[in-house]
Amino acid sequence: MPVLLGGDLNAYSVALSFYEAYGVTSHAFVRYRCGATENSKFIKTHICSGIDDLSVAIPELLKFAAEHPHRELYLIPCADWYVSMLEAAGGALSAIYEVCIPDRRHFSMLSDKLRFYNFMEQAGIKYPEYESFGPEENISDEKLSRFTYPAVIKPSDSTEYWKNPFPDMKKVYFPKNKSESEAVIKRILDSGYAKRVILQRLIAPARHGVLTTLSTADGRVVRAVRGDVIMQQTGRTSYGNHAAIIIRALDGISYQLIKFLNGISYVGIANIDLISDADVTYALEVNLRQGRSSDYLRSAGVSLAEYLVKFSRGENITPDFSYKEAYWHYPRHSDVRKYSSPADVIRADRLIAEGKAFSPYGNSYDGVKRKIYAVLHSLRLSEALRSDAEYQGGKGNGK
Repeated sequence: MPVLLGGDLNAYSVALSFYEAYGVTSHAFVRYRCGATENSKFIKTHICSGIDDLSVAIPELLKFAAEHPHRELYLIPCADWYVSMLEAAGGALSAIYEVCIPDRRHFSMLSDKLRFYNFMEQAGIKYPEYESFGPEENISDEKLSRFTYPAVIKPSDSTEYWKNPFPDMKKVYFPKNKSESEAVIKRILDSGYAKRVILQRLIAPARHGVLTTLSTADGRVVRAVRGDVIMQQTGRTSYGNHAAIIIRALDGISYQLIKFLNGISYVGIANIDLISDADVTYALEVNLRQGRSSDYLRSAGVSLAEYLVKFSRGENITPDFSYKEAYWHYPRHSDVRKYSSPADVIRADRLIAEGKAFSPYGNSYDGVKRKIYAVLHSLRLSEALRSDAEYQGGKGNGK
């Protein structure tokens, strides 16, 4: 029985994988009612406004486990803050649940973007150049002048960042000059966020990519699925969310990252964001969980559910990096066509014609009520994408 923390597309995709593999219903604990996990045949939602607080989550999850004493329970976080929460919980839940998170050592090594970049440096893997600023630190003109503008500003620790909300808060910022950059950095640090803020070179023109790896308990990567992100959302809080992916063969940086993960004996799931300019592909950041677009694994013929079950039971998993080319999309294809490059649209159209297109809400398992939601949601998403494009002052990701 999968027990999911979160109720977005990530949670729905994990539940879909478990339903396809084992025919089981997942239980999603959510802070508030979420359309992505409502009215589904294979998800039961539990509304618990404080489920992201350990003092609430531990007794709530222990109570749920006591009500299902004969089930094999898999506790799966579907957002960064739930990974952090389960790390802080220590062994309070792991005696009863199969808790699907990396160990404390790897969490400490990789959850902060600056530490991740340090490890990339040691491994000889390229990443975008950056400067960083901490609380009560002088924001020097020398650091602000290192890059041409526009540049990129983002927190080094996303979990801590979202705990300190402020007006006009964004997932990522694109300052147009030094004075704007300084103002954004001050606003973030004045909010109570106590970690470092990153000022980074903007890769432009950029192509975005993703690599998701699945490793065994002895630290061997046994699955690795690479995708070209042909469309992403660009809204205030949704910037960078993968909206459409074309699955492709592993490349040089994929094998470098696999070697790195094997070298540190990483255990579990790693979801790595990549970005490329004309000549180089860089590692941008890593999520220590399945990504929001984890359903793209299913499109490649890789079952996240089967991996988690075999991993938890200690079953042997033979490494296999051969998977099929496919096109995965979350919005309607008509929207992908509007906001992706002509070359990517040609690739996507070809895969549709070959019967290799997949969408999480395009499955045949849910009932009429859920299908109506999917149609209405796609219309709302279309409007959101249009607003995102207007917000960015352009026509989306690829144009």
